[in-house]
Amino acid sequence: MEELENVLNNLKTNKAPGMSGISYGFWKKSKNLTRQILLAIINESMEKENVITDWKKETA
Repeated sequence: MEELENVLNNLKTNKAPGMSGISYGFWKKSKNLTRQILLAIINESMEKENVITDWKKETA
């Protein structure tokens, strides 16, 4: 969770949202439960070695 916290807290809020339409400001202001759910999705994706297609596009 600490690594995710660091990433989210260091996002620049003046960036346009990605394909999801969710702004960086939303993630910076998100509460613990939202961040726990996001972390669970990320961990599940990594465990199954199945990265969500849109995530690949975002980092390309």
